[in-house]
Amino acid sequence: NSRVPDAEPSGMIGLALGKHGAGELNYSSDIDPILLYDPEKLPRRERDEPGEAAQRYAREVVRLLSDVTSEGYVFRVDLRLRPASEVSPLAIPLNAAITHYESSALAWERAAFIRARACAGDIAAGEEFLDHIRPFVWRRSLDFGAIDEVRRLTHRIRDQHSGPSVPEPGYNLKLGRGGIREIEFFTQTQQIIAGGRDPDLRVRGTVEGLAVLADKAWIPDDLAQLLTDHYRCHREVEHRLQMVADAQTQTLPTSQEGFDRIAAMMGTERAALEADLMARLTEVHESTEGFFAPDPETEPGAPETEFDSGVTSRWRSYAALRSPRAVEIFTRIRPEILRRLAETARPDDALNAFDGFLSGLPAGGQLFSLFEANPQLIDLLVDIAGTSPALAKYLSRNSS
Repeated sequence: NSRVPDAEPSGMIGLALGKHGAGELNYSSDIDPILLYDPEKLPRRERDEPGEAAQRYAREVVRLLSDVTSEGYVFRVDLRLRPASEVSPLAIPLNAAITHYESSALAWERAAFIRARACAGDIAAGEEFLDHIRPFVWRRSLDFGAIDEVRRLTHRIRDQHSGPSVPEPGYNLKLGRGGIREIEFFTQTQQIIAGGRDPDLRVRGTVEGLAVLADKAWIPDDLAQLLTDHYRCHREVEHRLQMVADAQTQTLPTSQEGFDRIAAMMGTERAALEADLMARLTEVHESTEGFFAPDPETEPGAPETEFDSGVTSRWRSYAALRSPRAVEIFTRIRPEILRRLAETARPDDALNAFDGFLSGLPAGGQLFSLFEANPQLIDLLVDIAGTSPALAKYLSRNSS
């Protein structure tokens, strides 16, 4: 630091995320760090304001890494994984980052932090920060809601991807069906579900994650081996694609000449490479699609018609059913809830009690996920609704 040349590197933290954090960088990767600073410890001149000094240091770090010189460059740097990147400064105050991850962070940020590590600057402070937000990443309860969070993210990526949707020239090996991202998301989501209870699952690498998931019996051994083999193959092809023009691309060549070049770099022929990729992408997609696709909706049953439609029709206006995720999950469990309510001694009274419970919920996504994963809880709730409406109302206001 030219402004305080004798200062120790305290108070400025560089966190590595994604493949950078896991030690899985591509041949031509960019990196996605998050830069944090502690205003109390940041080295600066006496007249410098901490926030301004931190932004100056952040800009200098990005420049040193990404400027192209006669000897090339180090890394392209993308800081968009930082909290509220559209409006936030390049370097985030430590307390502001802690508040964000404890209160308002999004689902994809949890998956990103599975592979996070302190990589530069004040390493000790960075490790302390990661320890502090560990409960945000790794929740103590079995986190089945994470499945639906990643499902929605996966489908959104697919919808936004404009390339071919089947393995063919121009196919995106990272974002397409059966590609790199699906294997990574599959692995990370399994880790998130149970990693709060089992620290052994908190590993950064994808291959390492698949191995420990199999060892802990969360996925079959043969599935872990299959996905590991295909992941390594996908990544090898990805490296070759990026070697051609030193570009961060995962798109298969659209020309015969381009495919011939990649095949030669892989030590094979174009037709063999195309066939091998087709088989691998298809097998990954078929092996993981059941995990990412929404579960089939429960068949609607007669109980719906046995109740006052005025009660059930107003449910969509409740706070618990305002998010798309909550609606999706509740749609699947609703027929079973209604069936069980219809089997109580006083179905209409039980329905009204359940309506009181539902209307009092401030949010529903995580609770509905819990009901879906543990159907016996639906039995318990229906028993309460059928016998004690006041208790049902109390539970809705104390659902957390």
